Amino acid sequence: MNFKSLLLLTSILTLLSLGIILKRWQLLLSVIPLLIILSDRKAYPHIQVERIPLPQRVIVGTQIDVKIRLRAEAHPPFMVEVSDALPQDATLIRGTNKGVFSLREGEEGVLHYQVSLPRGHHTFGPATLVASNLSATHTQKSIDKKTVSTIALTRFEEIRMPLIPKRHRSTAGIFSSRFVGRGKEFFSVRNYYWGDEQRIINWKATARTGKLKSNDYESERAVDALIVVDAREEPFHEKSVLDYSLTAALSCVYFLLREKNRVGLLIFSDIQYFISFEYGKKQFLKMADALSGVTPKGRHPFRYVVGFLKRLPRSCLVIIVSPLLDSEIEEDMLQLSSSPHQLFIVSPSPIELESRTLSQTREMMVAKRLLAVERKILLRRLSPLAKIVDWDTSTSLISVMEDLR
Repeated sequence: MNFKSLLLLTSILTLLSLGIILKRWQLLLSVIPLLIILSDRKAYPHIQVERIPLPQRVIVGTQIDVKIRLRAEAHPPFMVEVSDALPQDATLIRGTNKGVFSLREGEEGVLHYQVSLPRGHHTFGPATLVASNLSATHTQKSIDKKTVSTIALTRFEEIRMPLIPKRHRSTAGIFSSRFVGRGKEFFSVRNYYWGDEQRIINWKATARTGKLKSNDYESERAVDALIVVDAREEPFHEKSVLDYSLTAALSCVYFLLREKNRVGLLIFSDIQYFISFEYGKKQFLKMADALSGVTPKGRHPFRYVVGFLKRLPRSCLVIIVSPLLDSEIEEDMLQLSSSPHQLFIVSPSPIELESRTLSQTREMMVAKRLLAVERKILLRRLSPLAKIVDWDTSTSLISVMEDLR
């Protein structure tokens, strides 16, 4: 019995007592409607709850419409209060996740609100429902255990990487190889052979020499590429730095898979999470889902990756995405360079990100310059070991890659 029912019962007893004591039949008659209200226990309706499915995946920052449809299956009118459980860190953009509806039999009500989600895997629900009669003298609380889930994927950019792999697969791709065959990059001029296609005949050389000449082109092949994401917990390794690392990693994955290369993924944190080499859209979605759930963990030395790389194909291109904050990163990269794999480093700079969150005092400006000099020296020492993309995160990754081409 809730507070309103208790108050109503107290009123009935008070009126009955006064009517009997004062011998006033009007007071006794006034108890009848109150008794009818108190005895109204038909306020426990059956409510059909339907959740509208969410998109399986969305990009971070996309506004998501969440809808819960309620349908009444009871004769008397009633009130229902709905409260939907939100994922952690979800931001309400429009509407609210709570609502009150007055419904009759067959009527519907819709709780509708919009949210924005951070990167990660998210679940909405369960929903809590509190139904009551119109006088609110009787209530019933229930929990609808149905939930809906979605994945907020990290952002990525449609980049073109300035890669010249040293080794290739036998399948066709976009990277120039040392082999002669079909391709776009000119290799040499040779004598015409019977069966050569007309499109490769060099008419200028033919006119100059008086003999039919044909062009040779470098064959374009695919590569095996492994994306290594440094997701360790480091001093001053803020979540924003990791977010940019994941954006760079997913951008590289998208470019390589789009160009029909075989791509694998290694997330290096407290454990080594590996996705084996595959092609195609399913591989991209699998890697995007994995990257979206990454959080910074562990402080293992980066040289642990060296042992893992020994199990890879010798022709593998290794793309390391890291802010290079490890104090032993130079030694670790030296060990990696001794492996038979070609190295490529994409490093989002944490200096600008950190400075934007701190007060711009004179001491902070001096510290920023010192850190920038130290980072520049480190990148210069690493440059003989690998091709390095130093990404100032205040600019787009597309423009940085284009400047290197």
